[in-house]
Amino acid sequence: MVSTKSGKNTNGKWVFLSYADKDKEFAHKLGQSLEGAGVNVWLAHNELSEADKGSRKMEEGLNKCQYFCLAASPESFQSPRLKQELSVALIEYMSPGVTLNILPLRIEECELPHPLSDFEPVDFFNSYDEGFATLQKHLEQ
Repeated sequence: MVSTKSGKNTNGKWVFLSYADKDKEFAHKLGQSLEGAGVNVWLAHNELSEADKGSRKMEEGLNKCQYFCLAASPESFQSPRLKQELSVALIEYMSPGVTLNILPLRIEECELPHPLSDFEPVDFFNSYDEGFATLQKHLEQ
């Protein structure tokens, strides 16, 4: 299963993985792949109870992560939770002294809304393996 806040992996890198409910299967597959590569993954669905959603706990998760990866599909931006996570991540990204990298992961061909359109996406929709290899390169920088 995917590493969470327990810090099971040792490389110290953390990825906050944001996704809409309909993209859960992709998110869990990616989480397992990242864990296999030695990256810690913070999955909101695993970390937040219904009572916690929208709370400070999400900000705490983002604070420990160096990367905010958002699974993007045409329908994903209809998710209120995903939009909330993105809003908090953008605030963190713009905060002085914070080193949060934002990586949109296009899992289906789609236009990224502003301000995500300012970030170079990693495409998974043609090939999961190629997308994962590109993501790993970003995480190694």
